[in-house]
Amino acid sequence: MLGVILVSIDTLLHEVGASIGKYEAKKHKESIFSMGLLSLLWVPVILIATGIARDSFFFDPASLPILLVRIILDIAQLHITMLAIVRADRSTTEFLRIITVPGLLLVDMLIGYQISLSHVAGMTLILLALIFLFINHGLKKRGMGLALFTAVNAVATISLFKYSVTNYNSVETD
Repeated sequence: MLGVILVSIDTLLHEVGASIGKYEAKKHKESIFSMGLLSLLWVPVILIATGIARDSFFFDPASLPILLVRIILDIAQLHITMLAIVRADRSTTEFLRIITVPGLLLVDMLIGYQISLSHVAGMTLILLALIFLFINHGLKKRGMGLALFTAVNAVATISLFKYSVTNYNSVETD
């Protein structure tokens, strides 16, 4: 139950921040770069502080090649996400970003993680709902490519993060 509450609070804060950032960027009071910095600055600071306080901060130098790829992909993710928030409709962006979840399941299956039939059934249901909504309502084309890139790139960055944490580093370090 606590997880649902935390996710709800995170979603609310994300939506409020994205709406304010989009409004400010359209009025030319804020650039997409400052919007990205302000929206993501606190997460790494809090994670690193938590890791240091709990004495669980561990970084394996063997993970550097993966980390360098992740840094490049994460910078691209942040930049394209900020562009998508400003240029695309929120409904288009959020609708297409749902593709990340089935993408993660597909990558997990390809890597060899054990996936239950209920997981596959749930992802199939999500994909069918997406296809049904797309056929009946369509999406606005403006910013669609940006939103689609963020969904696919998120699969790559999250999968690399999972691999790195499983094999090398603590969560706070990665």
